[in-house]
Amino acid sequence: MSKKTVTMIFPTRVRLTRDDNRVIDFEPGPQEVPVELKDHFYLRDHGVKEYVPSEPKIEEPPPALAKPVDEEPEEAEETESEEAEEEEAPEEAKPRRRRRG
Repeated sequence: MSKKTVTMIFPTRVRLTRDDNRVIDFEPGPQEVPVELKDHFYLRDHGVKEYVPSEPKIEEPPPALAKPVDEEPEEAEETESEEAEEEEAPEEAKPRRRRRG
């Protein structure tokens, strides 16, 4: 066996018996595997995949969700109270119906 290895991801525990009758146990998770076993049919059939690190994604920051610093909090509170008054007004305009019994 060579000393070169490759990182493989094991979804479950796998016991591999080699042609020379040596048994190798692999636990779930990332494991170092000899390069000559990288494409072994038994590992492939058990869902073992080579670990390929992804390149870090550089994303632009999302647009600012916060209010601008220049805006005063008092103005925001007035706006909320005005909206509440507008919501209440249509209810008062509706006539209430009586139930006849």
